[in-house]
Amino acid sequence: MRNKVASEGLWSIEQARNYLFNCAKREYRKSRWAGRLAVILVTCPAVVELLCFSGMCEWACSFKSYCDGSSLSLVLGLLSIVAVITHWVYFSGYESYQKKAKEVRNLELMYNVSNRRKVREVVQEYLPKIKNLKATYEFNENNYYNPPQEINVYREASYKILENCIWNSHLYGEMYRRNRSKLACNGILVFLVYLIAVWGSGEVIPLNSPAKLAYVVGLIGCSSLVFNFLDNMMLARSSQASYQRLEKEIQSGEVDSGDKFFHVYNMYSHINLNAPDLDEATYKKNRDALNESWRTIQSALPQTDTLYARRRFKKFISFRKSEN
Repeated sequence: MRNKVASEGLWSIEQARNYLFNCAKREYRKSRWAGRLAVILVTCPAVVELLCFSGMCEWACSFKSYCDGSSLSLVLGLLSIVAVITHWVYFSGYESYQKKAKEVRNLELMYNVSNRRKVREVVQEYLPKIKNLKATYEFNENNYYNPPQEINVYREASYKILENCIWNSHLYGEMYRRNRSKLACNGILVFLVYLIAVWGSGEVIPLNSPAKLAYVVGLIGCSSLVFNFLDNMMLARSSQASYQRLEKEIQSGEVDSGDKFFHVYNMYSHINLNAPDLDEATYKKNRDALNESWRTIQSALPQTDTLYARRRFKKFISFRKSEN
């Protein structure tokens, strides 16, 4: 039976995964705030220029004149550069934690069909060391799964992979459609800010000045956020297609041997590690309905009948789309 008593200093594979995902979320939140700050700093001179040019606000023209005769514009440019660099530092940490968390999540699928000692060695690399207590958290291999059963382990694992493929192909498709309109808005915004602030009438930042150079560098840095958004959007579309191909691969034959299972598992691991993080808004919008669908399927379905599961869930997704 599963050990329900958590021993002090021991982590299950589930706890290790949650710890890493929480670290990734923390780094991602920091990177988002740094990115937003960079956008605000870069947009501020452009807004002032637009208001002054329109003649709607006298204070905007006064502020523009003050910027031209002071180092404030240079400070804004330098701060935007620092904010962009901070964003990418935190984003790099987020990607590192996210990749490790996905690797641990992949290990959960093969826990019952793999060498437990090897799983323990890999997971231990990602567990934190508590320096104050001089204790290292270890992997508690008896705390998550029941002892491996000798029947249907490959089929059960492949069925779980199939569930994830159907779930993720739907969510990544929704994420791609949701972000496609956002990308156009972001690209137009960056172009207008650059046009207004640098080449607009009565430039906010004088020509051939350190302030202009700092501002342009900061603006280019903020533009990189849009390209990162584009990269994630295209990865979402590619991941959707990859999950759909794996669905067909699993349906093409029964997964009843180690060779077949590890072929499917290796394909799934590769797709999972390279897929972008799911958009939180898209996930929350579909989470309750998708979870309810899986509970309904699993309560009335043998875990080996994957063809019926796929057909039932595809019908559910079509019904959800018609509702929206």
